[in-house]
Amino acid sequence: MDNLLAVIGIRNLLKTLKGKKMGYDGRAMSVFLHERSPIDPVRIIEMYRGKVRGVQLSPDLKLTIPMPGLKGSAVLTQARELLQELGG
Repeated sequence: MDNLLAVIGIRNLLKTLKGKKMGYDGRAMSVFLHERSPIDPVRIIEMYRGKVRGVQLSPDLKLTIPMPGLKGSAVLTQARELLQELGG
């Protein structure tokens, strides 16, 4: 039940940021942003410069942040924290 509530919270945050979808592949967290997202791409790059190596923002507004080895509820926790940080 806790995981379901966490997913709903993440989905609501993603919607607020005009995110299309979000995923985790075991190596990196990806957020697909809508072109009308209020998030400034330059701010994203500045926010992670020097903190995390390998952060990428593609021209189609796919933000990829390396987060290898997350398991279980840690994936949900990191997803929520990432969206909260992006929403600033």
